[in-house]
Amino acid sequence: MTDIQTYIDAAEARGRGSRGELDALKAIVTTAAGLLGAEARTAVAADPEVEDNLEFNLRAEQADLDRTEPATWLLAAKQHGSDEDPDHEFGDLQAIARAAWSQMGPDEVARFEASDIARDLASVAAAPTA
Repeated sequence: MTDIQTYIDAAEARGRGSRGELDALKAIVTTAAGLLGAEARTAVAADPEVEDNLEFNLRAEQADLDRTEPATWLLAAKQHGSDEDPDHEFGDLQAIARAAWSQMGPDEVARFEASDIARDLASVAAAPTA
């Protein structure tokens, strides 16, 4: 699998809106973010969709959180789901995953594809559908 949408679709195949999908999306985000340097994480945080999520979903007392940290991204997505509709958390995580993927070069993509979550989702993507 060589594009992030395939991984996102495989996460969703675990059951749309399920704990399995949520855990897979979080693992995609944290794994991809772990492969990025500081400059690339800054670019992810500046992605318009991610930036909007951070701006509108972090609470006032969280204003000092480092917006380039993946934990902050996950927190903002979780709060969006809690404050509005659980589907928003899933959508935010997908947007973050896409933004992170866009910052990955061939070496990072290869390392992502060798990760546990990528191998796990590859088996889901390869499974026949009913």
